[in-house]
Amino acid sequence: MKFLFLIFFLIGPSPFLYAKDSNAKITWLRGQAYFQKDVNDNKHPLKVGDELEEKSIVSTGAKSLLKIEFLDGSIINLSPESNLSLNQLDKKNPSLVQLVSGKLRAQVKKSAEREYGLFIKTNSASIGVRGTDFEVIYNSENKITSALTFTGEVALINSKGTEHFDDLKVTQEYDDAYVEVLSGELQTEKTKFIKAGEFSGSFPGYKEPLVPVKIARTQFEFLKQNNNTENTSLATNDFDTLSLKSSATEKHVKPTNDSLVPKPRSFYTAENYPTETLTTPGGYLDQKTGIYIAPPADAPYDEKNGVYLIPEEYGNVDKNTGDYIPPLGLILHPLKGFIFLEDQFNKVSAKTKDLVLKLNGQLKQGMAKLKELTRLDASLLPSLYYDSNVTNEFYGRVDKITNKPSYVLRFDGFLAHKTLDTKNWLIYPKGSLTTLYHYNQEVRSINTQDSIDWTGGLELNHRYLISHRPGRQIFEVNYHITMRDQEGADKYSYDTEDIFVIFGQEFKLHAQHTTKIWAKFTYYETYLSKLGTIWSGHLIHSIDMGRKHDLQLGSSISRERPHGLRTLFLWDGFISHKRKNLWDHYFFTSTFKMRYSDLHLIYRERGQEKLFAPEIRLTRIIDDYLNFSAFYSYEQNVSGDSQNYHYVRSLIGLDMNFIF
Repeated sequence: MKFLFLIFFLIGPSPFLYAKDSNAKITWLRGQAYFQKDVNDNKHPLKVGDELEEKSIVSTGAKSLLKIEFLDGSIINLSPESNLSLNQLDKKNPSLVQLVSGKLRAQVKKSAEREYGLFIKTNSASIGVRGTDFEVIYNSENKITSALTFTGEVALINSKGTEHFDDLKVTQEYDDAYVEVLSGELQTEKTKFIKAGEFSGSFPGYKEPLVPVKIARTQFEFLKQNNNTENTSLATNDFDTLSLKSSATEKHVKPTNDSLVPKPRSFYTAENYPTETLTTPGGYLDQKTGIYIAPPADAPYDEKNGVYLIPEEYGNVDKNTGDYIPPLGLILHPLKGFIFLEDQFNKVSAKTKDLVLKLNGQLKQGMAKLKELTRLDASLLPSLYYDSNVTNEFYGRVDKITNKPSYVLRFDGFLAHKTLDTKNWLIYPKGSLTTLYHYNQEVRSINTQDSIDWTGGLELNHRYLISHRPGRQIFEVNYHITMRDQEGADKYSYDTEDIFVIFGQEFKLHAQHTTKIWAKFTYYETYLSKLGTIWSGHLIHSIDMGRKHDLQLGSSISRERPHGLRTLFLWDGFISHKRKNLWDHYFFTSTFKMRYSDLHLIYRERGQEKLFAPEIRLTRIIDDYLNFSAFYSYEQNVSGDSQNYHYVRSLIGLDMNFIF
């Protein structure tokens, strides 16, 4: 007995022994599947009979399938390479699950006690389920959510991932509020009810889900009879070999991206997104990308089934799985739509291409795992630009103008650690480094502007709910010091130091609006032993205007009181417009800044000044961790002292941003 106790103590109890009052159980499994008790847990292999706790995250491997049965008899079948979070398993209330990626097929038991038996959410849609047999596809690459109903009815509404809800850890913490908000939103006119045989989708940029339509009868029957998803193939490789199995011939006209709903991102650069989309019934639903392939406008109509007959040259479906098979020579890319297969392999072999895709995927997974383990946030931003008129800025005011140009190398680094990260609290020690180097050997006054800035601090966040939406209180204490090359000989010495404290609020009163407001107090000292204090108030309001546009407005007011002198007043304001998806992986930002300062109380020769500064920036997104930008900025300072402080300045350059 002692020996058995010792083994139990050394090995530790099975994680499933903690599944108290479990409401979910693995009843069938093929291949390899894993679970995590929460987002911080390592992956554990699953087996038939295992029970799952609330907050568990379930994932399937390639060519793997599993079946989860709930206490009320409802069933969820998870397809290969899918991730599902069991956010809320309540015996009295509807369960809530989040499809993080992949596909599920579910049969939900109808309840006489409540309207909905299950809620499903993705980063682009929310779904309420009554007694229903249906499938949901979420492609994490194009953010498309598609739903197809086999029996019963499903309610679908658009929803957006936000800064707060993109992190799975945070979304799980606020599920009670999510369910309450969703129950109300499903009563609005924007909800689409998907009946048997119909499909609808939530697409980024669309204000409402697609008007439900029937898919091709043959595909619907093949998918319906595959009710265990035992033969389902949910490949993540864009160059899947299914593309080579199509029965279509080269003699027929192949489909174009005009037949796709939604069309590829680049198609929407010159048109508005529809508020309500009507499409032709009778098309195919791709099980990997979530894209609907509609029949052409001149397709014959099947009055018996109420659909148009999609021509053979538009592809086919696998009789065993119901998967869509593109025409010969074409593949369906989640972002680019139909592309020619030979274009992808004319320079590189298929084996090499698959290897590159696999390595890229492993690299991203490795980076994500490293970030999860270290709990670090980091960014590196090196910039190289041409400055037509080098200036020296001192706490918001321009104190010195050289009126000479220079090339400038700037480096910004940031590092922070999530020391404590819970539902309500975040403790966040952080530090930053900024270096500025001017390359102009002829003008000594320019080289004296070379500097090194160090900042270290501690941020405390308190998370809370306001109008059932997440918000946070922010408190910061920071210490900052500047070292400057005051002799222009690469000898850096103490220039200024300050301590500043920030207290602020960030909240969302609307799904598309985020407001951040904060107050800041700064106490500084210079190398000449001059002291001063600055009180300032700041406001930034961000508006997510859909898939194409973002808008941001900001303003700040500060009052500086140098020691022994009277008050100095500064006002800053800006408006910034971001044009997303200009092309694939590109976005364009235009910003206009203004500054008003009243300096006559400190400088006799200076009075009221106005600064105007428009800027444009084109950014290329390489991946989740890296992007490049080209920018141009123009500044004009209007001052009563035209000789020294009235100036025009241009900056043009490049920067690289690595975000971890």
